[in-house]
Amino acid sequence: MSRRLLVLLLFPALFIACRKDGDDPPILPPQEPAETEPAVLTKVRKPITAAFTGYYEGLPANYSKNNLKYPLIVYLHGLGQRGDGNTQLDFVGYDGLGKLLENKQLPPNFVVGGKNFSFIYICPQYWELPDGDEVKILIDSIKLKYKVDLSRIYISGLSVGGVSATEAAGKYPFQFAAIVPMAGTTHSNLPGDFVQKCKNIAESNLPIWAFHNEFDPTIPKSDTEEFIGKVNGFSPTIPARYTLFLGENGHNAWSRALNPTFKENGRNIYEWMLQYKR
Repeated sequence: MSRRLLVLLLFPALFIACRKDGDDPPILPPQEPAETEPAVLTKVRKPITAAFTGYYEGLPANYSKNNLKYPLIVYLHGLGQRGDGNTQLDFVGYDGLGKLLENKQLPPNFVVGGKNFSFIYICPQYWELPDGDEVKILIDSIKLKYKVDLSRIYISGLSVGGVSATEAAGKYPFQFAAIVPMAGTTHSNLPGDFVQKCKNIAESNLPIWAFHNEFDPTIPKSDTEEFIGKVNGFSPTIPARYTLFLGENGHNAWSRALNPTFKENGRNIYEWMLQYKR
């Protein structure tokens, strides 16, 4: 392991078999057809809800040719990608998951537990930081519009997007199968009952993998560490996981975390998420 990388697991890892697929013996060959082409990106320049003004849509290449249900990743951007959802929608592609979709850098297929998976990616744009209720409305709209596997809805976000993702998870934990906040989470200085949000996440056994840079000058690592520590203080069956990039002094912990070539324990974040379902 790199000396610049520290993985903090604050409690021993215990897992619920009915929710984790990743340790199942591989089935060879996988039973589902594998996608071989990158996700098809469409820039939808109209609101999907009142709070989300437009969005990047990434669909499996064969999405319209079958009746399969697909796992969903909802990705919430940071302040630098805010916009009107129309003329400014391209800002979503300047960083994070939107950039990976633009550059076709996401694998078309992931194999986990001997099964093939391809994601639906929804990267909405917004101007005001969405709260948990607005994220819930977004998820409900996506479920109506797309062929989503309702047991595999994941949410991720960078910076303030990570704050929104964890706020939503704290209020509606059973909406999600796993969450990946990067360089930002909910914390005790925000409105609402921080302790209750963390308790909700822990008691729902919602898996978390959080990332932060050691010397982040924008959002301190202490926010993420407070969140992870409080969740794990309620002894969830699946302890919240925290990766701290040692020696890194910028805000950008997400480019490394989102890169499909970055792996811990043999899995990138996409493979890690796919271990879990509701």
